[in-house]
Amino acid sequence: EEHLKAVDHHNCRLGQWLDAGGMDKIPEKDRFSFQVAHEQVHKLGCSALEQAKSHQPERIVEFLTEMELASDEVSRVLLERIEEEFVRLATLDPLTNLPNRRAFDAQLTHNLAFSQRHKFWIGLIVIDIDYFKLINDDYGHSYGDDVLVEVSRVLETALRSEDYIYRWGGEEFAVLSMDKMSEGPVVLAERIRVAVESHLFCSESSQPTNVTVSCGAICFKHDLKVPEHEIFAMVDKQLYLAKDAGRNQVSHLILEAD
Repeated sequence: EEHLKAVDHHNCRLGQWLDAGGMDKIPEKDRFSFQVAHEQVHKLGCSALEQAKSHQPERIVEFLTEMELASDEVSRVLLERIEEEFVRLATLDPLTNLPNRRAFDAQLTHNLAFSQRHKFWIGLIVIDIDYFKLINDDYGHSYGDDVLVEVSRVLETALRSEDYIYRWGGEEFAVLSMDKMSEGPVVLAERIRVAVESHLFCSESSQPTNVTVSCGAICFKHDLKVPEHEIFAMVDKQLYLAKDAGRNQVSHLILEAD
């Protein structure tokens, strides 16, 4: 009885994790085969123990071979899930759950290729929360974190399905967009600015506040012969111009290919 209980697939650490909600983390397409394989490992282990107790070793090797095959399926699914989780954590900002700058690089490569095929303009917008240091100083860093998270949600609602938003670092966010018209990014940047300005942040707290953002935007085609670091320098300059003009502004530049 005790050894049967010990090999029950619900009693091992993996089984306990699965029963506690871990199965939801297994991709749906793999769940059935994973569950069958996991149960098989335990059933075959139990059978091998029974053969050992009955002094019938001739079938133990057969059971162990089948256990190895079932274990390989369990390991495959878990290793793929672990790899996906590592990639997710490496490309996701832990505070806002937005993609980070590593994810930005991959999407920019994709946008450049798409732009080349379909003749779209590529937009890059950098968004900076105005006077964010004062928010931290006046209300504390925990409140500042709440504002960052809420800003990220407001920005998401202002975007279209084809736009991508990233936590750029600190109080800065970035948006990648594609448009048929070169004016698209500045229109999007203005919509973002208005969305933040009209939103009351931390409204359920004892200290609700208003927040504004400054935006620098540039628009370019895939064939622009400018190094990537210079493009970033240009959008940073536009952000500086927006802040220098009084904040809560959008400054933009359209880059034409030679």
